[in-house]
Amino acid sequence: MAFVLLGAWYWWEVHGVVKFKTKVEQALSENLQGTAKIKLLTAPLGWPFKIQVFGLKLDSKKYSLQASVDQIALTVSIKSILFKEKKVFPNIDVQIKKALVKIYPTTSASAPSQNTASGPSALPQNLTDLKIRIPQLQNLAFHLNLSDSQIEFIKGPDDSFLIHGWNAKIDLDSLSQPLKISQNLNALIKFGQMSFSLPITIDGQTELKNGRLDLLGFRTKVINIESLISGYVSPSQGSFLIQAKTSAPDLSKIPLNLPEFPLSAWKGSLSFDIKAAQAPANPLNVSGSFLLKDFQSQLRYFENKEGIELEGPLKASAQGQFQFVNRTPSLLYLPNLQWALDLTAAKIKYKDLFYKHENVELLTEGELGLNQYTQIKKAQLKFYGLTANASGSMDTQKNANISFEAKVPSLRGFESFFPFLSSTPLAGSLQTQMQLLGPLTDFKNLKVDLKKFSLSQGQGKISFKNETLNVEGPFKVDVSLSGVLNKTQVEQVQLSIQSRLEGVSVQSKKFFQDLKLGNYQALLRIKGQLNPKDFMQSPLIITGTQEIKLPLLALASSPTAESASPAAPPVAQAPEAFMKDEALLRGVDLNTKVQIQEFRFNDLKASGINVQARVKNKMLSVVGELQSLFEGKLKINSSFIPLTVPDPSIAYNISLQNIQAEPALLWLSPKTKDLMKGKVSLDVQGRSFLPASPRFLTGLSALGKLQMKDGFLNSLPFEKMAKEALAKIPGIGQIKNSPGPLRTDLMMPFSFAQSILSIADFVAVTPRKEEMRLNGKISLDLNADLVGQVALVDAPVSGSFFEANSDAMKRLVVPIKITGNLMKPQLSFAEETIKTMLQKTLDYEKGKLRKTVDAEIGKAKKQAEDQLKKEATKKVDEIKEKVNQGLQKGIQDLLGR
Repeated sequence: MAFVLLGAWYWWEVHGVVKFKTKVEQALSENLQGTAKIKLLTAPLGWPFKIQVFGLKLDSKKYSLQASVDQIALTVSIKSILFKEKKVFPNIDVQIKKALVKIYPTTSASAPSQNTASGPSALPQNLTDLKIRIPQLQNLAFHLNLSDSQIEFIKGPDDSFLIHGWNAKIDLDSLSQPLKISQNLNALIKFGQMSFSLPITIDGQTELKNGRLDLLGFRTKVINIESLISGYVSPSQGSFLIQAKTSAPDLSKIPLNLPEFPLSAWKGSLSFDIKAAQAPANPLNVSGSFLLKDFQSQLRYFENKEGIELEGPLKASAQGQFQFVNRTPSLLYLPNLQWALDLTAAKIKYKDLFYKHENVELLTEGELGLNQYTQIKKAQLKFYGLTANASGSMDTQKNANISFEAKVPSLRGFESFFPFLSSTPLAGSLQTQMQLLGPLTDFKNLKVDLKKFSLSQGQGKISFKNETLNVEGPFKVDVSLSGVLNKTQVEQVQLSIQSRLEGVSVQSKKFFQDLKLGNYQALLRIKGQLNPKDFMQSPLIITGTQEIKLPLLALASSPTAESASPAAPPVAQAPEAFMKDEALLRGVDLNTKVQIQEFRFNDLKASGINVQARVKNKMLSVVGELQSLFEGKLKINSSFIPLTVPDPSIAYNISLQNIQAEPALLWLSPKTKDLMKGKVSLDVQGRSFLPASPRFLTGLSALGKLQMKDGFLNSLPFEKMAKEALAKIPGIGQIKNSPGPLRTDLMMPFSFAQSILSIADFVAVTPRKEEMRLNGKISLDLNADLVGQVALVDAPVSGSFFEANSDAMKRLVVPIKITGNLMKPQLSFAEETIKTMLQKTLDYEKGKLRKTVDAEIGKAKKQAEDQLKKEATKKVDEIKEKVNQGLQKGIQDLLGR
């Protein structure tokens, strides 16, 4: 160390490198060194010394320190002198004014760039390594007075700890007397955007004897938090015992201004009673109690992502004992944690589903015990007449045995907390009892023993609206549920639900244009066992009935062919099964009755719909009727749809009675509206795939009969078409047609398969008894290939030709053939029609002649046999010759001209 004389003999300055090597340094494995500039001032008589320290810098492996002291006044006086023993007993007074100390990590932005040393090693685990030796000098007096000093610890750019206005007094009258400590300081803590100031006061005494430091009634005060601390610390033995009583009698005097902290403006009182002890053979043990009394605060918490809002005043109280034992594993015991929380005056909101406004009762209280497991001794929740209680236990693995019960004597008024139920008061009562057994974090292995759940005479009104759905209307419901739900064991369950909706309106842009629910009643019962691994494989018995009455059902309109945008036809894929073939479905027997007063879909209107559906044996069966459809009636005699089969084949049997053909055909396709007009009845049965199936057309089969009474065949006026064809034959007389459209009765048995309609016997009869009979085939594009005959009244023919080609009703029967599209069919005679009719005429004449010959022969037998026989033979030959000559005369003679 260098010394430089600057002036007077009492003023001198020292500067250079300062090195430290202490027991603490050795324990910390530190390498502390730095520089300092020190001015020393002394009076002529030598006392007191005054020291000024400037620019002191100390660097360690982890921290850097900068310090300066405005003045250190050191006064040493002689308390007493023992001349014989040559001992001096000094009295040392030290005064430090305006000491400034700043400490920061060497890795921080403010640390010197040249210092890149790593941090210090940890403190030794065995504190007995730090030996404190007590000097033999017993009568040394030492007094320290620290005033207006400041120390700042910088952890990072946004974190710092600042003590300013530090005033402290330490008085030691003798090394054999207690050390008196008195401190008054202000701690300014900065953490990010948050900062707060803590005024701290410390008064107490310590005594150091035989390596043990005794704390003799230390009193501390931090803001308004007062503590009384006593005990001892024995580093040489590695043991200590500290007892502290801490209280904050008025929390309102403790400032609370923490950003994003949900509580503010609190008041009440808080106290702790803590005892901490450690001995060489025992682990750290901390025990004590706490009491939070008359706590009140303002709550403000918003979580936009979860849609949770909490705002308003709260009241709370809590108390309990605790114990912490530092061993492996460490254990925290809370044998009786009691709490009470009152959120009555607060507002609580969860999305658009729940809203509790202020001044609605919401209280919770209870008592917990925490040790190796959590024991819920009592937990109670009260909310607007609802009372819920829980008790039980849970271990560290979250294995629980918790009982829960809740009761609501009246639901009236609860609608105000649920926006979608807000328009109509609720009614009814609710009660539930249940037990949770197993790990709460593993639902598959959690056992829920629902001993009772009942909702009696529940009433309310649904009011729900979003972008696509609007539901409004009242409801009534009764629910009874009990049983055990478990994934690891097969358990029993029993559920009964009876519900009723009346006057509910449902509107959906996607499905319903308008739906008004006149009445809905349902009774559902579930009973049986749950499968331990797969709920859908549970052999449950599910039975029930439901009745639905709809004054109006208007389905959403579909785009018309003209307005629909053109698009490539989709590639058809086989539809999947409606449901998987699972055990749960095998025990289902559900019956549904639906009544719809009015039904609309685009231009289709129907009324008086009554349908009964049943799900049983994995099959959906449907029967029912539409009492008014195109002025007629539709009956579903039977329909069976397998629910577990992919691309199912559906069996059906339906009947149409007296529907108006023209509007029905117009609704099916405007191109077919002119086929016929009148009242049509249809009976048909067969099989079909779903319309979305690629096998729909090829797999559609039907067998049935079509009938029409007093209707019109607009596109097939067969009387006119047949007579116009006959008029082309030379020699036919004047054609006479029935006036106006062809009125007719119709009967047509048919079959349909492979997209072809096969007609076995098409029969159409007019009021004048004209008749057409056909058989053949018609394709889906209405192209026909039909053959048959027409029976005409007032045919312009007579004589043998008419007699040979007429029926018992004296109608001319003409073979015909119909081809082409049925919207504009072509009628023609079959290729051999005329030849056939002529041959029939010849056969007819031959028959007449044979009868004449037989009559002549009979007469000849009465006369002489030989003579008459010769004459008869001759006569026959003459008649045959006459017939042969007649055949050669042609059509004119045969027609009687």
